[in-house]
Amino acid sequence: MKPLAQLDVWFVAGSQDLYGATVLQQVDEHARRVAEALDAADAIPVRVVPQPVSRSPESIRALCLEANASAPSSGSRPRASRTSSAPRGGGTAAAGRAARFTRPTTERSAVDSSG
Repeated sequence: MKPLAQLDVWFVAGSQDLYGATVLQQVDEHARRVAEALDAADAIPVRVVPQPVSRSPESIRALCLEANASAPSSGSRPRASRTSSAPRGGGTAAAGRAARFTRPTTERSAVDSSG
């Protein structure tokens, strides 16, 4: 059993509709596999929960609002990791960036980007 099993980390993949339905399905499947592997790892003390692929600013905002509104039973804030399937700086499609979403102190959603 995970030491902090009452806490979740949301694993979210990001992509764009311009890549097509087949690529979006692959991104979703790969993200789910990564989340499952991380969740199974003994070194990760929290549950890793896959989330649907975010494909637009609206879906990302909705996810952030959902994360901020859904606190686990321990009262802690959920966090979401985000990867992107879009190439960055000439890199591969697997290149990604992580972001941590925390409950804002004002009505606007706070995003702490790292990496």
